[in-house]
Amino acid sequence: MDNTKNNTYRLKDDGTLAWLFFHTARRLQKYGKSGYSQQRILSILEEEGPISQKKLQEMLAVQPGSLSEICGKLEEKGMIERSRDEKDRRSVILKITEKGRRMKKGINVRKDNAIFSSLNEQERDQLRNLLNKIESQNYEQESVDYTENCGKEAAG
Repeated sequence: MDNTKNNTYRLKDDGTLAWLFFHTARRLQKYGKSGYSQQRILSILEEEGPISQKKLQEMLAVQPGSLSEICGKLEEKGMIERSRDEKDRRSVILKITEKGRRMKKGINVRKDNAIFSSLNEQERDQLRNLLNKIESQNYEQESVDYTENCGKEAAG
């Protein structure tokens, strides 16, 4: 295999689960990038209910202009509604529409079917359970230096 395809270097499989998990996650991330911002906004609005555009901007840590552009596209597609806050007319309230809910659910189903098409339902359930177990693990630190004490572990 040409390891410099597309000007990116891909490390060879070192046999660890961490390597496999990392590279699988990167592939999934690349697949999901298309429309990710829009989908994320729809997800937040579905979970949080109507919220101000300012609060959504803070949650996403994006520039106001960028968020306005994305929200404009979603509004044009009929997936969200924007209205003025009755308490503060300067504030814009965002709300997901029923069409937005259906579209978000459909996107998720299509992504699952495309990404996990090589797995049957039982394998998907097993993977879901294993990933939930890993995700719910109580990590003591956000960042760990795995090079610390490497010589001792290799020798022992």
